[in-house]
Amino acid sequence: MRTEIVALDQATEILHALESQDQAFTQLTDPLSYTGLLDRLREVASANATSVVFLFGAGATQHQQLKRIRRNQGAALGDMTIYTVEVENA
Repeated sequence: MRTEIVALDQATEILHALESQDQAFTQLTDPLSYTGLLDRLREVASANATSVVFLFGAGATQHQQLKRIRRNQGAALGDMTIYTVEVENA
């Protein structure tokens, strides 16, 4: 499991690249608790393939949750990349 912080324009570029390669990805937009986030990541995880997740609007709390998940559950989630997308408040 890897996490990477990206800006919205970077996320858009990555999304377009994945779509052009017909690679699946998951978008999470709702604020989730630690358990909720872990459950969603377990649903997405695949033992046979790379999983890509975009977590929109992640704040400091979710970044800490992801660090904890990576430390405690990362190996169980397999080859997963989580892009935490910084969204500026309008």
